[in-house]
Amino acid sequence: MNHTKVMEYFGAENPGLRVVSVHPGVVTQSEGGRRFAASEEADFLKNKFVFAAWDVDELKARKDEIARSPELIIGLNGFPRNL
Repeated sequence: MNHTKVMEYFGAENPGLRVVSVHPGVVTQSEGGRRFAASEEADFLKNKFVFAAWDVDELKARKDEIARSPELIIGLNGFPRNL
């Protein structure tokens, strides 16, 4: 998890880069997911966390939803902001 937070900060400090944290999972056929995450087609995954075993076609189908959603970002969700 520490690696993911470091990459999240790195992405925030370097807006010109697309940083995607990919969990390799336990599926041996996960090369396609990693290859997709490295492609320009995956720009909507910028600063997101994904599993290599996830279905690439499903990710593409949810592209707009994923891009504008706080989902797939590791952070403190629900932390009171008025402290």
